[in-house]
Amino acid sequence: SNLSLCRLPFQVGVFHIDTPMIPLLPFDLQTNQEFQSKNNLSSLSLPTKPFCRSKEEYTNGNWIWDSSIDSYPYLSAEDFVWGKRCTEIQKKYLTSNSMPDFLRYRWQPSTCDIARFNPETFCRIMDGKTIGIIGDSMQQQFAHSLMGLMHGKIEDSMYGVPTVWSNETYFLSLKVPLCRDYPQHNNVTMRFVRWNKFKPYQTEDQTVLAELISVSDYLIFNWGVHYLPWLEMENSTKSFIEVLEKHWDASSKPSERLFWRSTVVAHANCSEATAPEIGSINGTYAIHPYYNTDEILLQDEHIVRPLLDQSFLNVTVLHIESSSLLRRDGHRVIGHNGKEDCLHYCEPGPVDSWVQLFYHHVVVMDI
Repeated sequence: SNLSLCRLPFQVGVFHIDTPMIPLLPFDLQTNQEFQSKNNLSSLSLPTKPFCRSKEEYTNGNWIWDSSIDSYPYLSAEDFVWGKRCTEIQKKYLTSNSMPDFLRYRWQPSTCDIARFNPETFCRIMDGKTIGIIGDSMQQQFAHSLMGLMHGKIEDSMYGVPTVWSNETYFLSLKVPLCRDYPQHNNVTMRFVRWNKFKPYQTEDQTVLAELISVSDYLIFNWGVHYLPWLEMENSTKSFIEVLEKHWDASSKPSERLFWRSTVVAHANCSEATAPEIGSINGTYAIHPYYNTDEILLQDEHIVRPLLDQSFLNVTVLHIESSSLLRRDGHRVIGHNGKEDCLHYCEPGPVDSWVQLFYHHVVVMDI
């Protein structure tokens, strides 16, 4: 495609700070007392900025170096097949307390703050609910981040669920009790289904999604990074919207709790990256025939999101593209069979900001 991808309305950059970390839950100066009362929180020092309330606010910002980030937020299992470099970086941290630079950056909107992830607050608000997550390997990274931030470690092997599905796009199903460390709010579950592509009007694809909808109070979904020709992508999107409209009971579960995670693509030359990009996203993504990255972002913008807007459901879009396209650093770099991997990130890594943004929508935007 000859269409330009660089039309996203945000200004970006990287700044360095050496001040103490902002409290876990920055408060909107106008609603601080109401928010504390609602979430049973003690008084904390107030930031200088209110909470972000819109996509325009939270996508306009910079990646900020924060010297107060001095430890891993969670650990991953060793993986010398798909994430050799990430495993070696983690082992170095565990043996010598050497923090990789890519974990010391946090996304800071220009005019507002995003709520910092707080597991206990998350459990309190989500008590009794199930978070469904479905999609490809990038959605699996989202699920891993949520599990890691809640448990302190990614533990797929403990929570696998047997399945009868024969579809070649299926790889994994997990049922994870997220709040095991908070017995007073321990009835919170994450259900993850790895389903790489949603093929148009296929019974098995529709059934898998419908079954996950039936047990979920929140649903986060995306299949965008696996390229489909334009017409097939349109039909695929129409197909999964039909399933959502048929099976999501908006009378008992607000449809704003359906989250489309915006699509991100592979970066170019990620092995050379040592920090987030500054300024424009021009040239940060890789034009690669395998990933079709010159078209995938356009499909997300011109097919998926417009069709979601036209549905009678008020689907929430997690706009992670503006910040993530600047994170050429933090990738696995060395992937399966030693091939370059500039799509997937180390865990922990930049994907944690995706979960933080979901948390912000739930806690601050009251979704």
